[in-house]
Amino acid sequence: MRKLLYRYLAADMMVPFFAWMAGLVVMLVGNFMFLLLKNAQGKPLPWDATVRYLAFRVPFAVMMSLPMALLFATALSLNRLSRENELVAMRMGGLSPRRVMLPYLIVSMVCFVLAHVIYDRVMPYTNHVSDNAVRTIFLQQADIRPSAQFFVQPPDSDYVFYSRSVDKSTGFLEGVMLCKLYPRAFPEFTVADTASLKDNVWTLAHARKYRFDEAGFVQSCGASDSIQIDLKEILEGYWEAQRSPEEQSMADLRAKIATKKEGRQSFSIEATELHSKVSLPMACVVFALAIGPLAVRYSRGSFTGMLLASIALFAYYLIFSWGKVLAQGGNVSPIICAWTQNAVFGLAGIVLFIRMR
Repeated sequence: MRKLLYRYLAADMMVPFFAWMAGLVVMLVGNFMFLLLKNAQGKPLPWDATVRYLAFRVPFAVMMSLPMALLFATALSLNRLSRENELVAMRMGGLSPRRVMLPYLIVSMVCFVLAHVIYDRVMPYTNHVSDNAVRTIFLQQADIRPSAQFFVQPPDSDYVFYSRSVDKSTGFLEGVMLCKLYPRAFPEFTVADTASLKDNVWTLAHARKYRFDEAGFVQSCGASDSIQIDLKEILEGYWEAQRSPEEQSMADLRAKIATKKEGRQSFSIEATELHSKVSLPMACVVFALAIGPLAVRYSRGSFTGMLLASIALFAYYLIFSWGKVLAQGGNVSPIICAWTQNAVFGLAGIVLFIRMR
């Protein structure tokens, strides 16, 4: 009999849950489109990059919507059960309020696992693709002069690349210099009059290569009609370093933190994001634990439960946003920045759950 009731309670929240999920995802994707149009300042958007950006932002919207949809679905379901006196009938049948909450907590744990998998496994890739799509959009709209200089020094790389002028429309470069750095020795220079890019390979025309001895004198100078250089090999570390913490998995973040520790650099942002990959999905469980007892206690057929859910949602994400801001300064522990909102609402939820009658 209890299993039947548990299935009934879990099924009762599915309709509002999926309705809220769909509405919140559409709203968030619409907000992404609005921000894109606002930043474009009236300029036309390329449809392929725009569609790619919006499509790959959907996992982020789903992950953010899961805790909110669960919060409102729990409040709505318990509100309906209270309004139609079904909770009273369940209590008369020997089902305590804590037992009533069990299906909601189980669903919240399933949502937590799903949100965590999306955040850690799916979003690093989709965020990277969507961010690259945005860069493509605004690079196409940017007014770059053909004579603009190009200089790249990828971090943790042995190369420095320079071009005196770049023709953005054709990818043709003039006055090219590639410098390969050697530890405890003078660098090796490759100089070319022109260069052209195709399939991540630059072909340098009328190139000269200079090597120096330990005293700094020219050791050799070789000339060639053309030299081909794999740009992907040179810039691979550079583009990887451009990934934001939101574009990295937990394993990537741990490796990044270890590297920064060795270099005695601040890693507060990466550490906060690492904790957030667990703490933010944990909002599913925290919301069910906190808002469920409140909805049972104060709804009484009214919409007090929905009002409390809205207030809890606003307070939770306000604390979380402030934690993200404080993490950028590096003056507050990443654990505090990422877990404060869960500690506050989790402890309140545990107290309310224990005191349910």
